[in-house]
Amino acid sequence: MRKILQILYILIVFVIVLWIFQSVGNTQNIPPAIRTQVSAMSLDEKIGQMVIVAFSHDYVDDHALEMTEEKYVGGINVWRENIVDKAQLKKLIEELQSISKVPLFIVTDQEGEQINHVPFLKEKTLQIDIKTTEQAEQVAFERALELRNLGINMVFSPVLDYATNKRAFIYDRTFRAEPETIGDLGSAMVRGYKRGGVEPIVKHFPGYGNLFADPHTNEAILILSKEELSRSLLPFRKVLKNDPKITLMTAHVVIPRVDSKPATHSSRFLNIILKRQMRFQGLLVSDDLEMRSAGTAVGKSAIDAVNAGVNVIIAGHNFESQLEILSELKKAAEQGEISERQINESIYKILLLKESLK
Repeated sequence: MRKILQILYILIVFVIVLWIFQSVGNTQNIPPAIRTQVSAMSLDEKIGQMVIVAFSHDYVDDHALEMTEEKYVGGINVWRENIVDKAQLKKLIEELQSISKVPLFIVTDQEGEQINHVPFLKEKTLQIDIKTTEQAEQVAFERALELRNLGINMVFSPVLDYATNKRAFIYDRTFRAEPETIGDLGSAMVRGYKRGGVEPIVKHFPGYGNLFADPHTNEAILILSKEELSRSLLPFRKVLKNDPKITLMTAHVVIPRVDSKPATHSSRFLNIILKRQMRFQGLLVSDDLEMRSAGTAVGKSAIDAVNAGVNVIIAGHNFESQLEILSELKKAAEQGEISERQINESIYKILLLKESLK
């Protein structure tokens, strides 16, 4: 019994030392200018940078103004309701950037013809129609050039979910290929987007798979065997092998084999599988917390996501929900429920990525 306890003690010490080493390693190469910037930021500014919001008009309304100027949000999610035409959208983005103290992530959902928030883009190829890595990279590159010309610097794409059932809610948005091929095509799209000056947000880890019910309006529970889970994770493994510092979006899916919590709230998924086993080092972004599958209490959901390892929260359209997320994150930080180290690590990653997108 004593020998077993000694072994357990050694294992615990090893894990703690490894965790400390990884934490130090993640921040030791931060440029002095960014360290100085972070040290000068208030808690409100730091919390704001960890949240991306949407609003409902084609001009800078009071909602957008308060979020950018007073709440210091890190980014704006552009939807169709924000858009009239190219000239108006460019002007809107320029105005938002001029108001913000820190450059904004300007992100949109642009997967092709089906998920197409900027309707006048010429490049609208669906993922189901992409068959080669050369085509995948070129599609992403051309789309990125159009987005960047508008002032959009991030895109929710590509989709790496592996779905085989035509009834799956995400089936028509996938590559419709085997996991290895999905990984190859996804890696090519990442290269294309980055070459065009736009940061791709690869989604939705660990995969919604053959889930029938839409997680925007329903709980998302996916029963997988060990082999099925491995196949669902394979596209992400392959993309991360090519670029461990990608930006990645979590899914609000519960996979009971791993955890009873949605992956967005699961330290087992995000810390053990994604960061330790798959060596992920990039920026981790939640799916929209207004989705039903994320739970009904958005403030608690945001806290749980950050404590599980998420760096940036997608806070949807609702003004009151956005205020709740910002308020609850700040309160959790003040009460020590979220550590200063966690917050600063997120801010370092956010500011480093923003610097690279200038």
